[in-house]
Amino acid sequence: FGANAPLYLDVNAIIKENNLRVDIHPSAYTVLNSVNENVVTSTINILEFYQKMYECMKIDSKIVLHVGSKTGGKRLGIKRFIDNFNKLDEKVQKLIVVENDDRSYNIRNVLSLCKKLGIPMVLDYHHFKVNKNNEKIEDYIERIFNTWKTETPKIHFSSPKDKKNKRSHNDYINVDDFIDFLERIKFTNKDFDVMIEAK
Repeated sequence: FGANAPLYLDVNAIIKENNLRVDIHPSAYTVLNSVNENVVTSTINILEFYQKMYECMKIDSKIVLHVGSKTGGKRLGIKRFIDNFNKLDEKVQKLIVVENDDRSYNIRNVLSLCKKLGIPMVLDYHHFKVNKNNEKIEDYIERIFNTWKTETPKIHFSSPKDKKNKRSHNDYINVDDFIDFLERIKFTNKDFDVMIEAK
């Protein structure tokens, strides 16, 4: 680079130039609706750290969370999430998006939560397939995309490891399943980003 080259990279410029989307999905220990106050405090600190990091890097990005704990039932879990979300700084609140999970909070739960808070929902299609009742994705996709308002919606796509380990991610995605998914939702006629979760 030469002796007088700057010792930093303009990350924001690189992202824009290459049309990249960079989001953070914190670890399983980041639980905003935990019943343990220490975990909630730690979670808020982690979210504030990411917000400051984005600010320093001049990145306009998101932080993907699961609803989290269902101690006491899903209704109480969602109430704790809302209560603790409202404790967050407004700058942090604007970064939060919530994803449906594969065991507890399905697309109906998360969509309802996101509408209440006025924040985007990330559809995880793999989680949807292993944690649904009789829902059809066609009945929900537009409502999920609409939570993003003027921003480009984002979805996660992966395939199960095998029939025995349906919740685990495969090393690759099943191309036929991916094409089938796109065929199912193309009626929305909207642009969206797909994050492939493959090992």
